[in-house]
Amino acid sequence: MLYLDARSRHLYGLDLNQAGEKFLAEQRRGMSDLWNHLDVSKINSIVVNKLLGLSLDGKILHDVMDYVNNAKDAFKKVLSEAPRTTAFSLYAG
Repeated sequence: MLYLDARSRHLYGLDLNQAGEKFLAEQRRGMSDLWNHLDVSKINSIVVNKLLGLSLDGKILHDVMDYVNNAKDAFKKVLSEAPRTTAFSLYAG
């Protein structure tokens, strides 16, 4: 998974550390390990819910995040449109 910080214009590769793995195991929400290890599930559980404190009920999520199928388009959008500050690019699996 890739993370783009629009302010610094740096691109980072992300991977789960041991604490992240433990968090996912504790927050299964009735889903399988395979489900919880999808990149989108990691972003939703760790970034959206844990770090941003937003509900995963779908009511707020699409108000604060856009889902774009093309990484190049997502990066262009983040770098050119305020107030967007970050982008995640999910690896095709």
